[in-house]
Amino acid sequence: MDKSLLKSLLGLCQSDKEKECLRFAVFKASGLSSTQARAKFGLENMNLRAKNVKDCLILAQYIRTAIKTLAFTTDKAMLRSLGLSCGNEELSSESSDEESSDVLLNATVPLLSLLLTAFSLNDMKVIIQECQRNWFKIVEQLETTYGTQCSHINHLEESIGHLNISVCEKEKLRVSYEALLLNKKDQAASQREADIYNGEIVTESDSDDPDAF
Repeated sequence: MDKSLLKSLLGLCQSDKEKECLRFAVFKASGLSSTQARAKFGLENMNLRAKNVKDCLILAQYIRTAIKTLAFTTDKAMLRSLGLSCGNEELSSESSDEESSDVLLNATVPLLSLLLTAFSLNDMKVIIQECQRNWFKIVEQLETTYGTQCSHINHLEESIGHLNISVCEKEKLRVSYEALLLNKKDQAASQREADIYNGEIVTESDSDDPDAF
C-alpha cells in the first residue's frame, strides 16, 4: 500500500463516510503513528479522526441495541393487544434477552477489543500541540469532534499534570484554562441577566410580590 494506491481506492468510495472508514482501516492496519501516516499516505490528523470513528462505532452499537430492544417490546405489545400470549412468556423473554445479549456481545467484543481504547495521554498531547496550548481552541476541537457533551474535556484538564510536557507549557495551559473559566462565568452571568430581563427567571424580590401569580 502506498499513497497513490490509497488515493485510487479513496476515489472509488461513494461517500465521505466510506472514505473515512478506509483511512481509519489503513491507519490502524499500518501500525504507524499519526506523523508517519501523514508522511507515507498523506493522512492528516489521524489520531483525532481515528478517535472519531471509534466513537461512531460505539454510538452505532448503542443504536442497534436500542432498536433490538424496541422491536422486541413492540412485538410483545402487539401480541397482547390481540389477546395472544405465550405459555412461558417471562421465561421466553428472559431467554430472548440473554440470546440477544450473547449475539451482541459475541459480535462486538472482538471488534471493540481491537478498535476501542481510552482517551490516552498521547491523544491529549496531540490535541494540546495542535491547538497551541489554547484552551479555547482545545474545547472547540473536542466539541467539534465528539459533541458538546464530550467528557474528554474534563478528563484532559484533570490529566495535564501527568503529560510529558514542559513546565512552561503546563503554565500556559493553566493560564489559558483560567481564562476559559472566567469567560464561561461571564457568559453565564450575561445569560442570567438576559433571562431575568425576558422574564424567564423569577428573582427572589419578584417571587415575594403578593400580587404576583
